[in-house]
Amino acid sequence: MKNLQNLTRDLQTDLMSCATDPYGPLAPQWERRVFSHGGLFPGGGIVITTGWSRDPSRSCNGGEYYDYARYRFCDGGISREETSSCEIDERVPKSEIYNVALSQGGLERLAELAAKRVSAQLAPKPIDLKKFRRRIEDALRKTATSDDLIAIAGLLGVKTE
Repeated sequence: MKNLQNLTRDLQTDLMSCATDPYGPLAPQWERRVFSHGGLFPGGGIVITTGWSRDPSRSCNGGEYYDYARYRFCDGGISREETSSCEIDERVPKSEIYNVALSQGGLERLAELAAKRVSAQLAPKPIDLKKFRRRIEDALRKTATSDDLIAIAGLLGVKTE
């Protein structure tokens, strides 16, 4: 089983794929899922489109299709599944389980922070890092909730045990 650090890294990787696909939005995006028809997404979670179809009219019939990473809640914690919009896709689906206890809001906050990190990686700006670090530390002391701190710990690879 994987932990919070692996979950955060995989979220960032999927969001980077979303942001760098030339047919996509050119920004890291994710969607909230609470329930999907047919019980395919019980318990909620999020979906990240990692690959975009060049021709959406062919996305369900074996032509060009969308690729997705689905993060959903399961008995062991959170499950990550790779899937596509093509019903006859012959690739073997990959699935991983992360041994973390997060609420829907906690998972969404983690995805939001990972998306901001990817955006920051893709948009280089000249920054006075010393001053920027002090501002971040001050903001963390004054405004961060426990969910924020857990999500940030995952982003930074800080052990939570």
